[in-house]
Amino acid sequence: MPSDKEERTEFPIPHSPLVLDFPHITRRVAAQRSRFVVFGTDFEFLSEEFKRDESFIKRICIDGTYRRAIRRELRDSGVTESVIYPDLDGVGREMKQLWEERK
Repeated sequence: MPSDKEERTEFPIPHSPLVLDFPHITRRVAAQRSRFVVFGTDFEFLSEEFKRDESFIKRICIDGTYRRAIRRELRDSGVTESVIYPDLDGVGREMKQLWEERK
């Protein structure tokens, strides 16, 4: 990103954030179906957006007693540790979860 005002005039930065979709940059980005967010010049965007009643950004609080059931539902929907973290650590955590749940 441009670091000074002169560079910013040459490469204008948007006021609001942009979501960029590059699914094939790396295997990890593709596996996670990730998106890049380039935040614009408005430093207060997220905090102001969160305060708006009609905002798409919402806080979700989940009672910890539902953790196992939600983890199972996410796994059944295809959202697993190895999808989020497609490396040996993610595969290992996923296998550990499956091993512990079989009890």
